[in-house]
Amino acid sequence: MTKEEVLDIKTTLEKIVENLFLCEPLMFATYCTHVLTINPKITVPFRSGKMRIEYNPNILEKMNFEEIKKCFETEIIRVILKHPYSRKPDPFNPCIAIMASDVTIHQELAEKLELPPSLSYEQYYSLMRPEEIVRKESETKMKSGKIEKNDAPDNSLDFNQEDSLDSSDFEENDNSSISNIEGNENPSAPSFADDKTLQKLLSQAYDAEYGATGLWEENDIAIEELNSLIKDYAARGGKSWGSLGRHLKDQILASLNAKIDYRKVLKNFRASILSEKKHLTRFKPSRRFGFEYMGSKREFTTKLLLAIDTSGSISNQNLKNFYGVINKFFKYGIESIDVLNFDCELQGEPVSFKKRQTSFTISGRGGTDFQPVFDYAKDHPEYDGVIILTDGYANHPQKKPGTKARFVWVLTSEAEYNEHKDWMKQTGKSCFLTAR
Repeated sequence: MTKEEVLDIKTTLEKIVENLFLCEPLMFATYCTHVLTINPKITVPFRSGKMRIEYNPNILEKMNFEEIKKCFETEIIRVILKHPYSRKPDPFNPCIAIMASDVTIHQELAEKLELPPSLSYEQYYSLMRPEEIVRKESETKMKSGKIEKNDAPDNSLDFNQEDSLDSSDFEENDNSSISNIEGNENPSAPSFADDKTLQKLLSQAYDAEYGATGLWEENDIAIEELNSLIKDYAARGGKSWGSLGRHLKDQILASLNAKIDYRKVLKNFRASILSEKKHLTRFKPSRRFGFEYMGSKREFTTKLLLAIDTSGSISNQNLKNFYGVINKFFKYGIESIDVLNFDCELQGEPVSFKKRQTSFTISGRGGTDFQPVFDYAKDHPEYDGVIILTDGYANHPQKKPGTKARFVWVLTSEAEYNEHKDWMKQTGKSCFLTAR
């Protein structure tokens, strides 16, 4: 590409940026938070991440002004929605990620791919995972009579009030093969994408280093900066949104509600309630006086109580997910966990676990009352923290004066989290379980 052609591309981009300044206040302000950088190695026209927007002039020279403008504005909207800075699904499929992002921005793609409208990026990503596609194809074949009902996989769960739950059925699998096509040199686009142009774009976008998601990484600082910018411009009124439609406005405003990773919350909660014990020792010199005086040694311990809601409103699958969290804690360095079942009352005494469990016993299945859990924590000051796993539907409890333990609520879904988070913050932090 000649120097004159590169300059011509820069002139085109300058015109587009000038139009943003005049007509698209929020998009222009977002563009100003990033550095526009040339990168002839990337396999897509534009990509974003790491506080910059990269472009390939070799690809742009083959496009007309309107095509360049649409691609550039799409990338800025992707930044506003914070897709490049959010936590990546694990395992991460770049091909599906960029398509889910594009479908979120351009709803006409959702209709073309026969996907539900007005979903979030995370929801579209989940729907596009290979195993989800296979499940839908199986359902379609079953309806058409190509698969006998008895041949369909049996995913039912058969247990009653006193049955044990096998944690192997629900334990999170770090080696999951979901959408994992790492190592495939020529990955194909998902089977639902029949459009040849779309196939080509997805193939280019997949490249791990130079594709559309090559700069994507979790960045809380970038998210906070963008959220602050969005709130500022949203408060200014309708003109600040420019030409952004209702769907994108809703998506942008919804993105202000951070997607809380319960694993991170629980890790931080565990760190925040560590009990520090200090004692003198001859095996360590004093930092001030050397070996003439005894040094000090600190030991960090913590005692946790997990209160699991086993009332009738909790589904069998939610119970499995709750008990899966218990085994997760042993990865965070917890040596012992006390587990207490409750519904409208405490179901016996806490059971102490010192290692990963393969089975659990359920009791309860009546109404729901959180107050007995709070009263128990008040009467047992040895607990540094209490984690309540529930759907949140019960009278609000009172944390009595003198209660030592800190509390964190873990809800079964994002919808329940949004419904209960305001009153739950009066007694502790809250988060919700998310599928990997």
